[in-house]
Amino acid sequence: MSRNNNSFFLGALFGGAVAGVAALLFAPKSGRELRDDIGQEMDELIDLAYDYTDYAVEHGSRIVDVASEAGKDIKINLQNTADHLKDQFVDLSHDASERWDELKEDTSKIADIASEGVSEVMNASKEAASNLSEKGAKMAEDVKEGAQMVADQVKEDTKEISEEVKDSAEIIKDDAKSAAEDVKESAEETVDKQKNK
Repeated sequence: MSRNNNSFFLGALFGGAVAGVAALLFAPKSGRELRDDIGQEMDELIDLAYDYTDYAVEHGSRIVDVASEAGKDIKINLQNTADHLKDQFVDLSHDASERWDELKEDTSKIADIASEGVSEVMNASKEAASNLSEKGAKMAEDVKEGAQMVADQVKEDTKEISEEVKDSAEIIKDDAKSAAEDVKESAEETVDKQKNK
């Protein structure tokens, strides 16, 4: 029953009791009959009160049972959600770690290749310069300058690649952080939804 229905019902019950007592008091009866009638009315009201008490206890037990079940369901749902979010976070962390390791390995390989290339060009330049005459020395100088340009370009390319790797690592880090925040917000929303149910 709604609150208004309960209030109306209680008002009607109280009004009926007052009307019954008033009718008994104003009825032309002897004192003994009047006391018997009042006692009988009181017994009926007490029986009615016990009936409503039993009704309230019965419905109160049902409400407690329903609330208990809902609490268990909410707890299970929250645990499942937390486990799921934890698994997602672990997976994202693992993926980010793997990508970071791959980027470090790629950067190391690129740096090794660049270093070898620079060493080879420098060695070739030195050999050519020592074996050539003036004309050869001039050509060796040109080769050396070209090698230096190549070395500078390789260093610059290596630096750019290194910066790109750093930027990629920052993006991965930000993605992982954002994913963790999304997981946290999702968990909080789930908890709020469960609380509101």
